[in-house]
Amino acid sequence: MHAVRVRGHVGPDGLLKLELQVDAPNQDIEAIVVLELPAPTAPESPSVDALGYPVGFFERIDQMPGTALSERPDQGVGEQRDRLE
Repeated sequence: MHAVRVRGHVGPDGLLKLELQVDAPNQDIEAIVVLELPAPTAPESPSVDALGYPVGFFERIDQMPGTALSERPDQGVGEQRDRLE
C-alpha cells in the first residue's frame, strides 16, 4: 500500500481531476481517496476591551443622535413600597 499526497483544484463544475503515475501498468487496482477540505476562515473579530466590548463601542454609541451617554435626564422620585417583615 502506498500513500500519496497531492493538491488539486476543484473546477467550477465541482470536479476534482487527478492523474497519478502508478507502477502497475495494465492491472486493476483499488484506490482510496480522502478529501480534506480547507477549514472555513473565520471573520476577523474586532479587538475587545477588558470588559469584552469592542474597542470604541461606547464612543460610537455616544456619537449617535439622541443617545448621549453623558446626559441622563432626571429620573424623578422612586415609588414608595411597603417594608417587608
